Amino acid sequence: MVASIPDSEVKATVLRLNDNQAKAIREATDRREREVAQAAEARDAAAADAASSLQNSLTKLLVKQRVDAQRSDMFKSWFDRETIASAVGPIVMISLAGSLIVAMCRARHRRAR
Repeated sequence: MVASIPDSEVKATVLRLNDNQAKAIREATDRREREVAQAAEARDAAAADAASSLQNSLTKLLVKQRVDAQRSDMFKSWFDRETIASAVGPIVMISLAGSLIVAMCRARHRRAR
């Protein structure tokens, strides 16, 4: 189409305009491709951060669960021992006997009045 233009100045102007337009389109396309690449990088970075945060939270929960399980096992083993039952039993019996003696003394003291 440009070849059919008889005036060389007009032809040169049309070719220059076509070149400028093509250059502007290439620059816009390159700019858009860079923006898309930057957006993809930002999205990938956000996804990596979210995955890292989730992994950290999961690790913290697993550690807390292990610590709680160990603490529970420690208390369970402590209460399962017969030595604890042997120590607690006499203390309970002595306190019951003491409270019974105190109650009997008070009752006798009240009758004496």
